[in-house]
Amino acid sequence: SAYELEQTSQPRSYETLCWLRDQGYELRLLMGSDKLPELEHGWLHVEEICRQFGIVCMSRSHEDPERLIQNDPYLRALAPYITIVHLPEETQDISSTKVRQKYLEIQEDLKELEGMLPEELEGLKPQLLKGETS
Repeated sequence: SAYELEQTSQPRSYETLCWLRDQGYELRLLMGSDKLPELEHGWLHVEEICRQFGIVCMSRSHEDPERLIQNDPYLRALAPYITIVHLPEETQDISSTKVRQKYLEIQEDLKELEGMLPEELEGLKPQLLKGETS
């Protein structure tokens, strides 16, 4: 969903989750283990997110999310709502923020590229944009 991208101000994660649920999606909050220490003091509506949706936590930066949770009383209380996914080492440091930024850049580039194609080539747009020019 492009819901957050289309908002004039950045909605809270809880608001986005509620909006998506109202659209008929069944979902959980996906986050990296590097964000776990921020939950207690840097996030709003954490308990509501946990109870209503749950959290899927991906291991990041070679961290041990189970140990992070076990060593923090706040996170330990949330543990029943957190599912941990251990990622392969080569994907542990891929940032979702960077992925979103790259996606937006690509969309802007595609719009610019489409504007460069003359009207006479309109029917070939899909092939040209995919690089299929044979």
